[in-house]
Amino acid sequence: MNPNLNRRELLLALVGLGATIAFTSALSQTNDLQIDSAWDALTKDPWYFEVNDHGTIVESGNDEPEINSDVYESISVAYLKTPQDVVDEVDSYEELRSHFAHLASDELEQVESDLDDDDLAKPQRKALLKLRAALQDEDEGWRDWVLLDGKKGVPRFRDAIEEWLGEPVNWMATDFWPQGWSSQGRALSFFRNMDFRITGALGVKITEGEHPGSSYYAAELRSDITAANAAAVELGLPFRFREEKV
Repeated sequence: MNPNLNRRELLLALVGLGATIAFTSALSQTNDLQIDSAWDALTKDPWYFEVNDHGTIVESGNDEPEINSDVYESISVAYLKTPQDVVDEVDSYEELRSHFAHLASDELEQVESDLDDDDLAKPQRKALLKLRAALQDEDEGWRDWVLLDGKKGVPRFRDAIEEWLGEPVNWMATDFWPQGWSSQGRALSFFRNMDFRITGALGVKITEGEHPGSSYYAAELRSDITAANAAAVELGLPFRFREEKV
């Protein structure tokens, strides 16, 4: 049984999990000969997934997240060039959106304080009144704030995002975290994207909710670890399974 494999994509996925592959250029730019060489090397020193007592497959040696950037790995402020870029990025994540709503609330307090200054020039007062009106919308005000600040405000909001990414994670907000943040989620993403003939040969089953309303999503190893590893060897795969280290 030799299902078609995209070796480049699978190696990229393993590198994303932490596998070490030495290349002089980006993996996405290497030629087929280099890909085959890396594949052969990894089959001799394979990447390991761990399997817990319930058969759930988890990423090997994955530490729990400590700061927000550990969870929100896809956020990169380098691509935020315009106010709309900032709005679109923030709006993609519930936690970050909530954070910006809090920042907007703090900004409203500052605006109220600034408006108490009797020496404000008329244009400044007009701009502050417009901003105050926008910020008084607790849910949507942050968007108008970002847009009203214009391009000159983009560095400020990029810094705000960077600062938030460096803050400790909020374990009460895990329901809002991107899928795949946990070792279980990462393993699920890996096997979910694999050819069903390969997962079938390995004895891997994708479980998406044990019952209606269930939040349990996982890749499970339904076969014996020894049998699964024998199948991996037969298929020439660069990964194996082992019992989870406790």
